[in-house]
Amino acid sequence: MSRIFALGQLTATLASAGTVQRISTSEITCTTFEVFAPKTNTGTNMYVGTASGAVRPIVRGNSWSPPVNLTTGTVDFYDLQDIYFDGDTTSDTIIVTYTRVIEA
Repeated sequence: MSRIFALGQLTATLASAGTVQRISTSEITCTTFEVFAPKTNTGTNMYVGTASGAVRPIVRGNSWSPPVNLTTGTVDFYDLQDIYFDGDTTSDTIIVTYTRVIEA
């Protein structure tokens, strides 16, 4: 049986620099995701991480994806409401592109 995948995208705007916030307020379970910090942002960096702190910097104009688990050969699932972001400047944005399984 083959799987059917769907691509999705969302844009999240930083409400307050220095305060982590969820990428999504609703559950979005995905197999992969990529976070892009647009060149049009005012601040130099956006950061991605957990509720305890967004620590992975993404320089304006660049993107980041979590690494694939090559050791086990399995695909990890992520819930975007459990991923947080922050940034240098209030009102800067991130664009998140994700892949989810819609039929197994």
